[in-house]
Amino acid sequence: MLLRLGVAIYVDKTSLTKNVLADKLEEILNNPRYTENIRRLKRKLDLYPFQPDELFVKWSEYSAEFGTFPETTLHGANMNFFTYFSLDVIIPCIFLVFVVSCIILKLFVVITRKIRSRKTKIE
Repeated sequence: MLLRLGVAIYVDKTSLTKNVLADKLEEILNNPRYTENIRRLKRKLDLYPFQPDELFVKWSEYSAEFGTFPETTLHGANMNFFTYFSLDVIIPCIFLVFVVSCIILKLFVVITRKIRSRKTKIE
């Protein structure tokens, strides 16, 4: 993510040497592009509308006043194992595929026997 934001440089750890590290550090420290990008990122973080500490305090106060709030509880928290993992749908589908496969296999065997039985023996 930092590479995408333009505030970092990728250094492959297999080719990491003293000279490579020095070159990369020099590039970051002397290239004005990185300075501009990090200043822009700092300003974005400073002006972010919800600071983490403020957000934590607000949610703590809200929870203290109202207690648990079921409106935000996901429906999956109340589901049993069978329904949560969609086994009520998957198992019948697997059974259906198995039955259809058996029917197709049986038809194949019947058709194959009919074709082979048409041969007449020569005496």
